[in-house]
Amino acid sequence: MRTFGSTEDYIKHIELKLELAQEITDETDREIIEIHRNHSDQLFTGMPDTEYSTKPILAGFNVFGNLNKFGGESYTFINQTGRDFFIGTKEKKADLKWVTVKTPKGNRNLFIIEGGYAAIRAAEGRQIALVDLRRTGILERDYRSSLTRTEEGWISGVRRKENVGKLKGAKDRYGEKMKVSQDIINDSNRKLALVFITLVAS
Repeated sequence: MRTFGSTEDYIKHIELKLELAQEITDETDREIIEIHRNHSDQLFTGMPDTEYSTKPILAGFNVFGNLNKFGGESYTFINQTGRDFFIGTKEKKADLKWVTVKTPKGNRNLFIIEGGYAAIRAAEGRQIALVDLRRTGILERDYRSSLTRTEEGWISGVRRKENVGKLKGAKDRYGEKMKVSQDIINDSNRKLALVFITLVAS
């Protein structure tokens, strides 16, 4: 057991221990913020080992992935470029395969996009190599700014009510692939281990 020559030496020893503990806490906090930033990048630029559906879908002009007033699900486009790719001219509209869908509120004419949601994204000029949760940017801005420190620790998620369902739907669809990737965790562990060794040795 270590002994001290005086009370002052013991107090200095304790103060150094407290300073070390605070530095480790500060570095850990910084790394948690970095993990959140990297995880956000993963979610909104492309999750590992994911791909967009190419299953044919029905498309309409009014809604995107929501129940419309006719009681069925149909798709429209996030920008004019995507819309014009499929229905920008009379000739393109004439070449589409149209179907009549019976809904609780009557029949609706929709057209088939053979390449599915992946084709819609490609037409809009968005990446399709990996699944990302970026569309209008509302969910992304909410999630990226959500990291908060509490008395119990750090929490992240979404604050806006309309984004809760979006995030839940993504978790239901992609599950484990939405977790922080092992590469991000390993990188963080390496950096924290190096910081700890450096601080303790100094």
